[in-house]
Amino acid sequence: MLPKESGDILRYTMSIGPGQPGYAWSESSIKANAPQSSGVYAMYGAVWIYIGESNDIQRKLLEHWNGDNACITRAIPTAFAFEVCNLSERVRRQAALVARFGPLCNQR
Repeated sequence: MLPKESGDILRYTMSIGPGQPGYAWSESSIKANAPQSSGVYAMYGAVWIYIGESNDIQRKLLEHWNGDNACITRAIPTAFAFEVCNLSERVRRQAALVARFGPLCNQR
């Protein structure tokens, strides 16, 4: 289940947010479900853990799975979600999602 939030409904067809489909946080699930495409991705458990952007969502999620970010590893994600979009959209979309959900490991 996704973390709860209040506010408007996202306008994207495949959105990161409450009520949207997500996938189990495992190496096999990442390989089976995450595209090798440009976009944004989110990892979550009881709370939003991290929202990132990449030109290869699958590769970046596998890097996180392999422990490249200590904060993510400590937070123990249980699921991930993603949105496929181009470079200019993904940078803007990541910033909007981070501002909206305040993920634990995106805090500065």
